[in-house]
Amino acid sequence: MKKKTTIEVARDLLGTKLVHDTGAVKYTSLIVETEAYLGETDEAAHSYLKRRTKRTEVMFMPAGAIYMYQMHRQVLLNFITMEEGVPEAVLIRAVEPLTGISEMELNRGLKSGIEVSNGPGKLTQAMEFSMEDYGKTLFDSNIWLEKA
Repeated sequence: MKKKTTIEVARDLLGTKLVHDTGAVKYTSLIVETEAYLGETDEAAHSYLKRRTKRTEVMFMPAGAIYMYQMHRQVLLNFITMEEGVPEAVLIRAVEPLTGISEMELNRGLKSGIEVSNGPGKLTQAMEFSMEDYGKTLFDSNIWLEKA
């Protein structure tokens, strides 16, 4: 991820497999929607003007760090994309389930089809992501990416 812009990373993540192995279930989904946040110059980014708080601390970590945050009652999944100190990230907005589908449906209250994971909060609920994933990395955790 380190040698591309955040916008390029957001585009390149489309069609990539997102894997979360909880130990009980291995969830695999295809990333189908992303959103780039361009850090200090992006008014929509939590790190706009290099705001550094306890909540945003992970955004200043190197590429591959996982930034989870809660919005209302939903937890959202982001990947840091730049070198340490450059707080840019990609939000995973939607996925297409590939494995662990029946468990995802149960996690979503028996929702099925597109309703399982067609939003950033829906996909994290379906694939059992939580705030405990905050600060992990794609390189040494139970969350990783694979080529489709």
